[in-house]
Amino acid sequence: MKRLLSSLALTALIPCLVQAQQFPNKPVTAVVQMAPGGPTDLIVRAIQAQMGAALGEPLVVENRSGASGLIGLKYVLSAQPNGYTVGIATGTSHGVAVNFYKNLPYDPLKDFKSVGGIALAPGVVLTRKEIAPDCKFETLVAKLKAKPDEYKFGSPGAGTLGHMSAEAFMSEVGVKMMHVPYRGLAPAISDLYGGVIDVVFDNISSSQAHLKSGKICAIAIQAPERLEAFPDIPTYQELGYPNLNRPAWYGMIVRSDTPDDVVKRLNTALNQALETDAVKKTFQGLGISAIPGIRMSCRAACASA
Repeated sequence: MKRLLSSLALTALIPCLVQAQQFPNKPVTAVVQMAPGGPTDLIVRAIQAQMGAALGEPLVVENRSGASGLIGLKYVLSAQPNGYTVGIATGTSHGVAVNFYKNLPYDPLKDFKSVGGIALAPGVVLTRKEIAPDCKFETLVAKLKAKPDEYKFGSPGAGTLGHMSAEAFMSEVGVKMMHVPYRGLAPAISDLYGGVIDVVFDNISSSQAHLKSGKICAIAIQAPERLEAFPDIPTYQELGYPNLNRPAWYGMIVRSDTPDDVVKRLNTALNQALETDAVKKTFQGLGISAIPGIRMSCRAACASA
């Protein structure tokens, strides 16, 4: 009887062992905690096909926006720790949110494990050309100083990096604007066009189409030097505000109890995707830089945000 029970127990374990050895054997879902069309969404979709090819299974992008990204991250934590659900770490989720929310529904140091770095992306300050017809930093600042709290800025949500970038900008430059939070940058940009808000602190990766529209202009960028693709956008450094030169970072994460061999497989596939010509070309066009090979700990990520 004991032999029979042992055999049955071993038989029951075989599917689990095979599944672990063959990871992945079904699509992997990447949960994006922001709305479609925003920088986080664009960056993940830029690696989607190539990472899926490296895994041998599709990488499916699923947007679960709301509550400044908390909804998507909570969903990742509710999933099984088997590697089939991955999340995206940002300067918001693993830096700003830690200090902004008193009752954060997750611990970025204990609840998540890093898969690897994805990209560094410079932020830009966007406004309508009717506000700054010459697209000059000084023009926008002069108007903001002339009418404190009359102009409005939009962000992808309270406590997000876009929100904190605006607060840092106002503190450093000495201006005041009203905050209008959204469920992502895409709807904020839509209202920038419509005149509902006047300024958005966006990411260069999701700003390009808007800059080409002729209605929106960027008056400053978070980069050590001007980008080759956008030579007319001055850096905060040259404008005299070096403290504002902090590009956004993006990484891939899983639940902290995900097996190390699964995390290693995901890390290998992510790095392979980032090294492909297709992703390099896409990132170059978006004005962002890949950070392959980096498995930044969640503690280090928090410290750098």
